[in-house]
Amino acid sequence: MSYIGIDPGEKESAIVIIFENKIIDKCILMNHEVLDYLYILILDNKDKIKKVAIEKMQNYGIVCGESIFQTIFWSGRFYQDLCDYGLEPHMITGDDIKIELCDTKRIGDKEIRERLIQIYGKPGTKKQPGGTYGIKSHMWTALAVAHTLRVKSGRFI
Repeated sequence: MSYIGIDPGEKESAIVIIFENKIIDKCILMNHEVLDYLYILILDNKDKIKKVAIEKMQNYGIVCGESIFQTIFWSGRFYQDLCDYGLEPHMITGDDIKIELCDTKRIGDKEIRERLIQIYGKPGTKKQPGGTYGIKSHMWTALAVAHTLRVKSGRFI
């Protein structure tokens, strides 16, 4: 079974698909392209894709700008389209990811990245690509979302 993790953004979003402990696809696309990508992906693989998760925005008590509201808008748009495709999307928070990967909320992106590399392999080089080769920027969060969904699915999701 494949697991899809989405890290939504204001204008573009990252998607990572994992199967067991292997990254099988990854990309960063403009948000309107994500809608088409998900439609084609799910249409072509309906019986293989059972779980999908979107990173859920959390309130940390800080002032929000327009970019946050646009990101939330796109999260809802992805969620609705996935429901229309017959899937039940899950929302994964940053705290869910931190606890799943490192058993604490008191870590940052660096520790999350290190833990994901332990699980999926070092990036490697162009000549000898490793398990996380090509993962960059928001793809790390999308990978963390997909991984957290995969692990939680075995327990209670």
